[in-house]
Amino acid sequence: MLKTKLLVAFITAPPFIWFWYQGAPYFNWLMALFSILAADEVAAMGTKGQPAGAEKTAAWPTRASAALASLAIYLPAGFGAAIPWTTGEALLVGLLVIFIAHVFFPGDMASVGNRTGIAMLAAVYGGVPVSYLIMVRMIPEHGRGLAFLALSLSWFCDTFAYFGGKAFGKTKLYPKMSPNKTVEGLLSGAVAAGIAAYIVSRVAEIPWSATMAVAVGLVSAPWGQLGDLCESMLKRSFGVKDAGFILPGHGGVLDRFDAVLFVAPYIYFVHRFFG
Repeated sequence: MLKTKLLVAFITAPPFIWFWYQGAPYFNWLMALFSILAADEVAAMGTKGQPAGAEKTAAWPTRASAALASLAIYLPAGFGAAIPWTTGEALLVGLLVIFIAHVFFPGDMASVGNRTGIAMLAAVYGGVPVSYLIMVRMIPEHGRGLAFLALSLSWFCDTFAYFGGKAFGKTKLYPKMSPNKTVEGLLSGAVAAGIAAYIVSRVAEIPWSATMAVAVGLVSAPWGQLGDLCESMLKRSFGVKDAGFILPGHGGVLDRFDAVLFVAPYIYFVHRFFG
């Protein structure tokens, strides 16, 4: 499994880095795809299986409408110049797409309300956080560095939390949601994130003091862990091990980017309020 993870990372990292480095419009298109895939993964998890005695119902209206609605929500951030919707207009379009899909292709009437709600959750989960990563990348002067910071904090924290938990973990963090996470793992990840934030901020010339950079990294750790726990909650609720299968050894897009979806908005607001 570890060999597969490393191989997939080795293959996918170079093109991802190219997209990130180039920025708009290439990174925007890539994130649009991520938004669609993330929404589809949530919708697919939520429509897995059929209630006993329910009318046989296709999953495609929920999955397709969630993906399209997620894209609609993402568009103002990713392509605001070409599609100048407000956030409210984008949400309204997404909502209409989901309702129309389930009104005209309801399937089992006893569960159509649940599937509509799942599609709404999937659309917001897939569209909103990814929009913040794009908004971070589009920040003048320091967007490239801040976007890399959001990504590196998430992955450094996740990696060192895993190995720190393996080596030192004794105190369970939240066993009901994620039995393997430990407080010691979280602290290990926080230390790694603090160091990573200091290094990235210096290399990328982000105008933060050393103290602020380390503090931003330390505080990012619980945000990243919250993103991980939220995805774990959904997977445990829907009875699945992985959100998807597009990244062998990792699972789905959400399995690899769950922490990023929470750290990116955090970095955006840090920059907005503290510069």
